[in-house]
Amino acid sequence: MKQPLKYVLLVAFLWGTFTGQALESPKKEQQLLKNLNDIDTYEADFVQINDDGSKAAGRFYMDRSNQRLRFIYSHPKGTSILAKEGWIKIYDADQDE
Repeated sequence: MKQPLKYVLLVAFLWGTFTGQALESPKKEQQLLKNLNDIDTYEADFVQINDDGSKAAGRFYMDRSNQRLRFIYSHPKGTSILAKEGWIKIYDADQDE
């Protein structure tokens, strides 16, 4: 699978999770989803493990009120993913595109 497609699938999964469109769940999972839905902004460091065993790392930002997700990679430096208002932009620093 090409790298950009993996990024799109990851963003789509996270977007569905944080916008409350996850599948119905038992009570504990319902409470977890409620707690996640109460979060308006969030940021965290992340490590991504790829199919070939290589790792990528960076910082993740979410702003639900403005419907934005952003991944800023520290390695490969300059790579970023931005999802906003129904569109997604991927900048791959390794390929300069």
